[in-house]
This record gives sequence, structure tokens and C-alpha cells, in this order.
Amino acid sequence: MARWHGEDAYVASGGGLSAIVVPERGGKIVSLSDESGYEWLVGPPDPLPPPASPGDVFRRAEMCGWDECLPTINACALDDATLYGDHGNAWSLPWRVIGDAMHVYMEELGLSLTRSISATPAGLRLTYDLSAERVLPILWAAHPQVRAPRGSRIELPPAVREVIDVMDEPARRAKWDATLASVDSVPEGGCRKVYVSSSTRSGAASLVTPSSGTLTFRWDPESLPYLGLWFDKRVRDAEARIAIEPTNGYYDDAARAAKAGTVAIVSPDAPLHWWLEVAHVY
Repeated sequence: MARWHGEDAYVASGGGLSAIVVPERGGKIVSLSDESGYEWLVGPPDPLPPPASPGDVFRRAEMCGWDECLPTINACALDDATLYGDHGNAWSLPWRVIGDAMHVYMEELGLSLTRSISATPAGLRLTYDLSAERVLPILWAAHPQVRAPRGSRIELPPAVREVIDVMDEPARRAKWDATLASVDSVPEGGCRKVYVSSSTRSGAASLVTPSSGTLTFRWDPESLPYLGLWFDKRVRDAEARIAIEPTNGYYDDAARAAKAGTVAIVSPDAPLHWWLEVAHVY
């Protein structure tokens, strides 16, 4: 066991990457560093606020590291009795360590998530298992807040030619090009959220930096058929960030996605399983 700002933490290493995870903070990956010691994730504010509690608003929390959005990104209601909190419920609950994995039980929803982190030759593999006590639509998205210094850009597979800008209603289609892929094209103090067109299943995305190499994410596009990209040009603090967000729902609101048929369904007889890998190259 390690310590992070006085809190219990665990370290997972592989392929030149090292992750520090704090169970009490929603299983948050608070650090992801490479062999050079470069920190890829946005660090915590000073002073560090206490861990979030159920019902907290995500943007009023520590806004650092890598969170798990489950079972939604935007807060929503499925019915009068089933509420999904802001950025989901999992990030604001303490997780338990069980062997080599971490587990969280969302009692109000009857959902159980187990995540393990293992080494690969190139980096780390995160494996997820989700079970439920009743049938529920589930939108999971990774939310790694990766540092994006000037000159950083996103690289997607050549098949991706179009994205959907979802910042305004109605959402609009846009050509995926070098300008849109760059953090430098986001206005100072502004942000951008796009999804890869749902007709294109990418399975990979990379953040390319000018001096620290490339951080690449890979996943199974059958279980995670959608990809969101969040660009934040110092909206609330002094560090720009990009979040590469593979997800099983489209887009941020699980209730809306359920109506559109663009979300995963979990049930007692049909648990969900997915994985995500992250690797670094210079």
C-alpha cells in the first residue's frame, strides 16, 4: 500500500507506465506517469478538498486525475425513483479493495462494478465487470483528464472523417481535421465536446504532445462502440486538458441515450464486461 496526500493508495505498473489509485475517491486514478517521470494526468488543487459524497456536483470536486463515469455523464432521471447523479454515481462513492481489484456497490441502483488494472508489454490494461439486480440502461465512460500543453493534438484512425459537436443543441456534424484535433484551436477559457460519428467505430485514440510523446488508448469497439473527446482550455484552472472517453453510450445523458437506443443494457442475466488499454511511446 502507498500513500497519496495522506490517503491510502495503490500502485499498478506495466510497460513503462505507473498508476496511483485512491479507493476512497471513487477509485480515482490520481497519477499516471511514464518512465521519464512525466505526469500525464492533471493534478489536484491545493488545498485538496475532501472526497466527494453522493449527490455532489463533479465540477465542484477536485477536478483531477481519471474518474469512472457510471451510469451516466450528465445527471438524469429514468423514472420517478431512479436517479443518476452528475457524472454518475460511482465516482462519489468509496471503493473497496478485493484482492488485485477494486469494487464499488451502488446500493440505490443495485449495481456492482469491479475494475482490475494489470500490466501489458506496452502499458496498462483496465478490465471492468458490471452486474445488476434489475434491468437498467448503463452509460459508462472513461474520464482521464490528461494534461494538454500547447501543441497537443488528438490522433484518430484514418477511418474517422466526421465528428458530432454536442456543445449546443441541436448537435452539428463537423469534419475531423487537424484544426479540430488541436487543443490550440479551443478559445482561451473555452471547451469543446465532440463524439466520433456513431457510424464509425474507432477502437483507438492518441494524445500527441510536443515534447512528452504519445499516450494511446485502445479498446474493444464491440463493447465500447462510441468515443467522446473533451477539450478544456483552462476553463476553471491554469492547466489545459483533453479527455479521451471511450464509452458504451451516445451521448452524455443515459436517459436520453436509452430513448435513442444508443446505450448498453445490464440485467441480472446479462452482466457487462469491457476493457481499456493505455500505452506510452516517445
